[in-house]
Amino acid sequence: MNLPVDALDFLGQPTPPPDAAEYQLRGEALLKQGKIPQAVGDLQTAALLYAARGEPLRAIALCQLILKYDPSHAETQKDLASLYARRRTTTQKMQLPAAPPPAPVAVGKVALARVEQGAPLPSIPLFSDLPRLAFIDVTQRARVRNVEAGQTIIEEGDEGDSMFAVVSGCVEVRRARADGEPQALAQLMEGAVFGEMALVSAAPRTASVVALEKTTLLELGRDAMQAVIKVYPSVGRILEKFYRERLIGSLLRSTTLFRLIPAEDRAVVAAGFKPRNVRKGAVLVEQGVPSDGLYVVLRGSCAVTRDEGAGRSIPVATLGEGAVFGEISLLFGGPATATVRAAASSIVLRLPRDAFMALILAQPRVKEALTQLGQQRREALEQSIRETGPAL
Repeated sequence: MNLPVDALDFLGQPTPPPDAAEYQLRGEALLKQGKIPQAVGDLQTAALLYAARGEPLRAIALCQLILKYDPSHAETQKDLASLYARRRTTTQKMQLPAAPPPAPVAVGKVALARVEQGAPLPSIPLFSDLPRLAFIDVTQRARVRNVEAGQTIIEEGDEGDSMFAVVSGCVEVRRARADGEPQALAQLMEGAVFGEMALVSAAPRTASVVALEKTTLLELGRDAMQAVIKVYPSVGRILEKFYRERLIGSLLRSTTLFRLIPAEDRAVVAAGFKPRNVRKGAVLVEQGVPSDGLYVVLRGSCAVTRDEGAGRSIPVATLGEGAVFGEISLLFGGPATATVRAAASSIVLRLPRDAFMALILAQPRVKEALTQLGQQRREALEQSIRETGPAL
């Protein structure tokens, strides 16, 4: 295992690279034997090798294991931060040692130095935007969580207080259909991040996530992130930016109208939408009252009804995920022409009236599409009233 440094010229050379997993397995075996210093050395080397070959989450997870047995050891986190945290003009590049350093840590150090000198590394969602010291703080506060195949990591509808990153393994995102049966939406592999809405919103989980195989995760709780933000306020802005970017993705997937907004303007518009958790039966838009904003159904459904007086209510439509409402009152002025209630526990996004006027009306294509939609809904409502007849 103690390979000479001149045998490690594995970038562009036929010599096979040292095996990070082998160092990890040996380090874990040494931990079981109580040989902590030797184990830490091997685990550190494994972490640096993982980082050098573009698997930073595995490296971070090993850092957590190292800190569990040696709380004073922060060297590896500092090395990872030098590679993966947001770059500063004053950041110094790691230099190759003048003489061959002692093994086994030398293997990882040489690998890191050579990557730093030229080979690009993949960014880590959220983590790579952090300042260097905040990166170290966040990675120290993250918790490693191992789950077995079939284990539910988050449950749809539950209140969440943490986000996750997949270190190794595979998880599946599932959402309940109308009949209650789960529907698979996506599979997430190493490097994927999920559950981040819990760190910035009190909205419930919008889907379940289940491990398809034995999986290792990094879990970062809301309390841990808030503690970091107190020391590094910029982290809060970075988290909000990350959340907005994911929100843009959700809006693009679910709302055709949002695709009409030029790409350069989407971040500004998305920042205006705020998530809102609503219970079944909650009134979002009330007939006869001006709408307080433009709504998008992110999860769940809403029922549109028309009050005809004398206790008579006409069902007009059911709005599913991705549907927008509240536009008629905003575009044409005056009160809402119908009432919109949550047909089930739902999550909606609301763009307040003032933001709508400033952001949406400045987008000609979106304004035109919303005007056409509003006119169609007006005509459909009038047709429904004619067909059902006047109230008695």
